[in-house]
Amino acid sequence: MLLMDLVTRAPITVLPETSVLEAARLMRDRNVGSVIVYEEGKVVGILTDRDVVMALADGRFAGVGQGVSELMTRDPVCLESRDDMDTGLARMKAHRVRRMPVLNEQGELVGIVSLDDILMHMGHTMSTAADLVEEEVAAIPEDAWPRCVR
Repeated sequence: MLLMDLVTRAPITVLPETSVLEAARLMRDRNVGSVIVYEEGKVVGILTDRDVVMALADGRFAGVGQGVSELMTRDPVCLESRDDMDTGLARMKAHRVRRMPVLNEQGELVGIVSLDDILMHMGHTMSTAADLVEEEVAAIPEDAWPRCVR
């Protein structure tokens, strides 16, 4: 399956000078864990809720007016729209991230995909497969099952 089937196509983007407070409010209001930092038609960074918490914990947080450019992950590793789910998972694992911007062949942002998106899809697929097995088992006549010897 291609990642494009799982991508959130309208990711939240902010400029590097956007305040951390504004970015955090966007994440809260839209119920997402990250914003993509976008400038002049190019992905220049990603800021996650974890980045903000870690900056608070290690003293890098300078206040609510601080720009996201000071806390974001610069030049994030991106996926390509033609990548499949296995490639996405492998790249997330290799780079120890849970969210990645997705770019088209021209290098333009087309969305974002998260580990949660992939896991939700996998869970749905497993549930569908389990339903099929359950239906097959239910269709077997009871007298076709072997009797237990006591």
